[in-house]
Amino acid sequence: MKRIKSLVTLLIFAISANAFPFVGSTRELVMLSEYGDNETILSTLARSYDGTFQPNGLGAASDILLTALYQDVPVFTPAALWNTIVQHKQLFDAMATNSVHDLKKQYGTTSLFAKTATIKTFKEQCVYARKLHDRFIKHLRANNTKQTFKYALKHDALYNELSAPASLRHADWTCWEHIMQYLMCSIVPVERFTIFTLMLKDAPDCPFLLFLPKTALKTMPNTSAKTVSGLTQREINLGLKIDHCTELTQPFNCLETSFNDTQLDLMPQACNALFVHKHEVTQSERQTWCLYMMGHGVYDQVAKDRLKTINTIQKRLKKNYAMALDTQTKETLKQQIDAYESERALLRLNNIVLGMPLDTARRFFTFLEKEIITKAFLFTSCSSGGQQAIDTFKNADGSPLQLSYPVITDTLAEAPLLRAIPHLAFHNFDCTQPTNCPLDIEHLVDWETKTIILDTPYDFELLFKLAREKQITPETMDLMLRAFAPTHACKTHGTMLQSAAVPATIRKQCKRLLTSECCLHTNNHCAIRFPGAKTFSLVGPAQMINEKQSAATTPLLMLTQENTAPITIKKQNTTAPCPALVSAIPGKARHMIDMVHAPDYTLTDIITALSSCEELLVPKCFCIKQLTCRDNCLECTNKICTCTNLYCFISSGADQDDQTPVNHVIATHGARTYHHCWEFDKPFSDNGYALFDIIGDGQEYATRLMQPFAEHKNSCKQFIGSVVDTGEVLYQVRSLLR
Repeated sequence: MKRIKSLVTLLIFAISANAFPFVGSTRELVMLSEYGDNETILSTLARSYDGTFQPNGLGAASDILLTALYQDVPVFTPAALWNTIVQHKQLFDAMATNSVHDLKKQYGTTSLFAKTATIKTFKEQCVYARKLHDRFIKHLRANNTKQTFKYALKHDALYNELSAPASLRHADWTCWEHIMQYLMCSIVPVERFTIFTLMLKDAPDCPFLLFLPKTALKTMPNTSAKTVSGLTQREINLGLKIDHCTELTQPFNCLETSFNDTQLDLMPQACNALFVHKHEVTQSERQTWCLYMMGHGVYDQVAKDRLKTINTIQKRLKKNYAMALDTQTKETLKQQIDAYESERALLRLNNIVLGMPLDTARRFFTFLEKEIITKAFLFTSCSSGGQQAIDTFKNADGSPLQLSYPVITDTLAEAPLLRAIPHLAFHNFDCTQPTNCPLDIEHLVDWETKTIILDTPYDFELLFKLAREKQITPETMDLMLRAFAPTHACKTHGTMLQSAAVPATIRKQCKRLLTSECCLHTNNHCAIRFPGAKTFSLVGPAQMINEKQSAATTPLLMLTQENTAPITIKKQNTTAPCPALVSAIPGKARHMIDMVHAPDYTLTDIITALSSCEELLVPKCFCIKQLTCRDNCLECTNKICTCTNLYCFISSGADQDDQTPVNHVIATHGARTYHHCWEFDKPFSDNGYALFDIIGDGQEYATRLMQPFAEHKNSCKQFIGSVVDTGEVLYQVRSLLR
C-alpha cells in the first residue's frame, strides 16, 4: 500500500446510538488486520540510505491505529501492529537521548544506520522535534489568549529557521511528517486506555489486543461474577468478552509474536472469541455494532511486481549475509531475509482484501451477519474496488453474498488508496511565517483543553460525535462521509456550517474538514452496498455515462458501456477542473466514445481526466473518435482544435517485464499524429505539458497497443450499479432501522 491516504474512515453515522431506536445499545469499534509482517521495525531498519535521509514512516494500518488511539476510540488490532508502535517509540526515544556512540552499537548493524553520518542526521532531527514539541506545549499552557501565544512563538529563537537542523531545512514536507509520526509513537496516550489481550488457542503466537477507553469502562459494573450464560454483566453490557481476556499492564513491553500463513485466517476466529454472540444473551441484551475496519489489499497483478522487488532485495541481503563476519550482523540479516520470505509466501495467495484471502473475508462478513447484530460496516483496503469487490461479495457458487447490513467503502477501483500520514499539528520553524504555513495557528491546537490537534483527514472522534446527534440530515451526512473518506467529493462548502441543519455543537469541530471547493481524488471515493443489492452505489455527485448522449454536470463520470454516445463537458464555474472519466467496468476494459465536446478544457485536461485513477492495476483503454477542446500541447493555429482517434492506454504494468510500466496517449490532428508516454504511477500533469513526439502511422501504433484487448470481451457485470446522493443514503439507512 504505497501512499494510501488509505483511509484512512464512516457511515456509522445514521445508525448509531441516540439517533434512532437503539438508544444506549449501539457500540462502535475500529478494527485492524495485518497482512504479512511488513509493518515492523525490521522493515524500517532494512531500508538503505540514499544520501538524503528521509525517515520511513509506519505502514497504513499503523497509521490508523495511531489515529484511533489519539482520538480515544476503541480499537481491536493484532498485537504485532502495537509492537510496531512500541518499536518506533523505542527508536525515537533512543535517538533523542542516547549518544551517537551508543546508537552505533545499538543500530549500526542495520542497513539504514550502517553509516555514522545517518545516525547523526536522524538524531539531530529527533532531538529538534522533541524540543519543538516541549516548547510548543510550554507556550500553549503559559498563554491564555491566541494573540499572546502567537507572539510567544514568533519571538522564540527555537522557531527561527537557523535553529532547525540543515537536514530538515532542505528536506521536503514529507520528511517532517515522518518525524512527527515517530514523535507520536513516543508520546502515544496509552494511559487513557485499558488494554486486553486475546489469545487464540490455535494461534498462541498471534495475540490480539483490545484498547478500550477508560471512560467507557467507568460506567460498567466491575465484577467477575458470571451469569447463567457464562458471561459477566459488563461483558453483556459491552458486547465484548473482556473478562475472558487478560489485562495488559505493561503496554510498552512487546508481546512475543511470529508470523505464518495461518495468520491470514485468524480474524473470523478472533471475532468469534471477542464478541458476545446473539444466541448467548436475550434479545433485549443484544448490542448492535457499527464497525470500521482497515486492512491491506493486494490484487493479483500487482503481486507479481512485488515478487520481483522481493527477489532483488533478498539477493542483496543474502550477499551481505555471506560477507558478514560477526554473529549479531548475521542474525539481523537473517531476520530480514525470513521476513521477506514470509511475504513471498503470502503473495502466492494473490487476491487479498482487508488483510485476508477472499474466502476468509467472506467468512468474516458472514460472521458479522449471523453471530452479531451489525448495522453498518465501513472499510478501507487497497485494490478492493472493481473486480476485487465483485469477487469478495459473492459465494463460492457465484451467487451474491446476502448481507442485511450496509457495506461502505472508499475504494473506487483496483488501485491503491492514497495514504494520509497522521502527525501532530504543530510546525517547525515555518509555522510563524504566513507565506509558508499551510495552516493557521488557530487550527493547530484545541484551545479548551490546551492540547495539540492531530493532523489527519480521518476523524473517528467527529464521526462518533455526529452519530450521537439526535437529528441526522443530508448536511451532516456529507460531513460524516468526509470523516470516513477525506477526499469524498461533495457539494458541501464552508458556508454550510451556518445552516441550521448542522447542529451547533459540531460546527466548530467540522470547520477544519471543509474547504472552499470540493476535493476529489478518483481512487478514493465513497460507495455503499445496500442490503440485498448485488452492486455498490456510488455516493455522488457523479454520473453514470452509457450509450445515450450525455451532458456532464458532476466532477465524476462513470463509463458503464463499451460503446458510449457523445459527451458534452462544460465548466460549471471558472475554477472547476475537468470531470474525471472513469471506467465502471471491472477488470480489463476498453471504451469507445463517439465524441467529446469540451471547448472549455485543454487537451491536457482531457488526458488527465482519462488517467485520473493513478496506479490502476488493470489495463484500460479509452478511444475518443472525435475530440473538440482547447489546444495547449499541439501545433494548432486555432484556440479550439479537433483531434481524431485520441487513444489513452492506462497500463497495469502486468505485461511489462523488463521496463517501468507506462501509460500511452496517441492523438491525431490534421495530417500529424502525436504520441506521448509517462509512468503509470505518475499524474500526466507531471510531464510539464510538453509537445508530443510526432510519429508516423498512429493507427498502426494504436493497433499494437490495443493487442492486449483484442481477445477481451467486456463483462456485463458492474462494480458500481448506480449513483445516490447523501440524501438517498440517509433515506435508505433510516428505512433499515424502522
